[in-house]
Amino acid sequence: MLGIFAVVAFPEIIATIVDLHFNSLAAQTYSGTALAHYLGLYGSSVNIFAFLFLICGIGNITRLLGVGAALILMPILYGVAILGFTSWTSLSFLFLLMASSKAINYALNGPAIKQLYIPTSHDARFKAQGWIESFGSRGAKESGAIFNMLLGPLQSKLGVVLGRARHATLASYLGFTITFVWIFIALFLGKKYRKAIDEKKVVC
Repeated sequence: MLGIFAVVAFPEIIATIVDLHFNSLAAQTYSGTALAHYLGLYGSSVNIFAFLFLICGIGNITRLLGVGAALILMPILYGVAILGFTSWTSLSFLFLLMASSKAINYALNGPAIKQLYIPTSHDARFKAQGWIESFGSRGAKESGAIFNMLLGPLQSKLGVVLGRARHATLASYLGFTITFVWIFIALFLGKKYRKAIDEKKVVC
């Protein structure tokens, strides 16, 4: 259950932190109704990308390669996204980066996590799942928001530009640390899932 909680929480924490920098850059470029329109376009793009990924058969990764492959692919993709976040600060690039990362999380990670509950007990499926997906997910977003609160003090101490740059550097360090831990948790969950399914087949 803790492993499932981690693979639900980690992408939420990373997305919340990177979202701050995306919104900050968007506010520098747009203002007023133009900003609202741009952020609305961003939200719609996440849904469109998720739909396109599903239409293109991203779910086949889980069907053909297994739940473990889908789980391990997510931290790798997020690690590449963090690397892109640290290398390019273009608003258009961050738009595509954030929209595609969230879409892949919905289209690939979400269904894979649902399958992890199959070999668990009835109580785990209906009690722990509800807690993880509601309080756990919200708590992960709050953890990212708490980290984002460092931006204000850093900008007060170093200035707006340098403070944002320092915060982005700390965010990348945190993001790489999370993805590193995430990889081992994904490997563990994939192994446990295969073992549980094999044991269930033997019993049946």
